[in-house]
Amino acid sequence: MESADKHSNEVTAGSIRELELLSFRTNLLYATYYSGESTVAGLYWTPRFIFSPSWGGALQTGLTFFKVAGPPNTYFLAPEIQALASYLLFQNLMLEVGGGFQKWLVLDGGTNFLLSANGHYVFSNPLFGVMDTLFLGYSRMYELDVHHQIRIGMQLRFN
Repeated sequence: MESADKHSNEVTAGSIRELELLSFRTNLLYATYYSGESTVAGLYWTPRFIFSPSWGGALQTGLTFFKVAGPPNTYFLAPEIQALASYLLFQNLMLEVGGGFQKWLVLDGGTNFLLSANGHYVFSNPLFGVMDTLFLGYSRMYELDVHHQIRIGMQLRFN
């Protein structure tokens, strides 16, 4: 077992080396769906699990704020949960894939399966002490009509 630094919850080899509970994401999201398109925002709690210098994972849970084109325009929340696996390709480039569910709370939207892929630029030193990564992602929601989401955002980590 390596010695733990002040930001690490180090345990035995082959298990979680670091747990980052105070990790959050916010993003702008462009969505296309059966009745149109919209640009919306999302806010998520994203605890991260670091397994090795290259491999990690996250559980993303939060809300996306949608607007469905009208008339009348309809605004609603869509809770979401996803499990994501990440791999650090290079020192500052991380890829992330995973899946989960998103529930639309209006229009009989139901709960739908979501697959996602994200590319992250990882800062060597967090900007402003908290901005860990910038990311660009794509999600595909499976429902009666295919729904696409493109996300651009940032990850914030508080130690």
